[in-house]
Amino acid sequence: MTDKKKWLLVLGLRAGYDIPAAAKNFLRNADTVIGGARNLSLIPSLTPSTIKPLMRPFAKNIDWLKKMKSQGKKIAFVATGDPSFFGAAKILRQHFNYDEMLVVPAVSVVSLVAAAMGWAVEDAIIISTHGDAATRPIEQLVRHLHPHVKIIVIARDAPQLLAIAQLLQERNFGDSRLTIFSNLGGDDKKTIRLKASAIKTARPFEMDFYTIAIEAIADKNTNAPQVMTTAGHEIDFFHHDGQITKPETRAIILSKLRPAPQKLLWDIGAGAGSVAVEWALRGGRALTIETKKNRHDNILKNIARFGLQNNITALNIPAQQFLRNYLASGQKKSQASMAPDIIFVGGGVSDNELMAMVWRALPHGGRLVSASHSVEGQMAQHAHHQTWGGEVMTINIAQKKAMTSSDNFHTMAANQQTTLHVVDKK
Repeated sequence: MTDKKKWLLVLGLRAGYDIPAAAKNFLRNADTVIGGARNLSLIPSLTPSTIKPLMRPFAKNIDWLKKMKSQGKKIAFVATGDPSFFGAAKILRQHFNYDEMLVVPAVSVVSLVAAAMGWAVEDAIIISTHGDAATRPIEQLVRHLHPHVKIIVIARDAPQLLAIAQLLQERNFGDSRLTIFSNLGGDDKKTIRLKASAIKTARPFEMDFYTIAIEAIADKNTNAPQVMTTAGHEIDFFHHDGQITKPETRAIILSKLRPAPQKLLWDIGAGAGSVAVEWALRGGRALTIETKKNRHDNILKNIARFGLQNNITALNIPAQQFLRNYLASGQKKSQASMAPDIIFVGGGVSDNELMAMVWRALPHGGRLVSASHSVEGQMAQHAHHQTWGGEVMTINIAQKKAMTSSDNFHTMAANQQTTLHVVDKK
């Protein structure tokens, strides 16, 4: 497809930025230019008849663009900075063929922040909370909060800034230094520097389109636990009803699940969802299936606590019902995004009908890991091992405990025993 066939320009702009020739040529022939008022003001050659203000919610713009495409119109969509970096280009590519689009970026706000802070971009963690709170929650900050970490947040407005500061204080990072930028790259840029704990809800912040540089500093004299870069978080990190995998066992389970970015885990009989959370913190996607409503509610709370709404989908449904529906669909192409790379069964291993359906649902090349704490479950796992192969192992965790007969002596008391069955489907 030649450039002449491209009908949609996605143009990133920044104050003081010279629009490239290819974009200028497209703009001359565009039927309509759509964008926010600030961005449109950066193109002085536009005539009022060609301008269309950006609509909210964003889905309205998609519907309008589809209509324009059907009419053979040439449209220029104007965005801020680099549209492919937490910007509109990603959303537009989900609805339109990229071969029909011309994407022209300007310098990203992240580059401007890094330059202003004296940071290398690659040394900073970059997240966006600008947009839908359900898909870009501020809680995603939590997994990155470690002393000395540099974080750049593409934020939305003053209330969100206050919420971020509050979150830092709640997680014992109130001493963190915040540098708040607005309109970077323009003559009207603004900068505010202060500690997260110094931001008060009554303080007026008359700024537009916030970007925040965070230098993470843990509060003094606090031993509060932090999100780790390895699996095995303490159970206090999670909402649960007592039915939760122990940290040491969970760490071993994660090593057998082999988490990787974008891989999809099915967590069947998910309980508190701690395994799915640990998986998602490593960059994977997860689908939790839990029958009990109170446990499903705890899973939702744990997803929100870690800001993993984009990574985990939670279903409150009996596992057998879910599997029957999935298998009855014939695993159609429309369900390709639901096909698991790994299945973890944390409850129900002694249910032979359930396990047979799990095995059928697992694609070739996938891995099945099951865990059991009961004698009956262990017996079932040995039977599954005889049928499907793989490996069976038992995990025993012992902890120091005072002996009942003496305060001076201790014993290593065994906790619950866990049996794992791990098998790859060839």
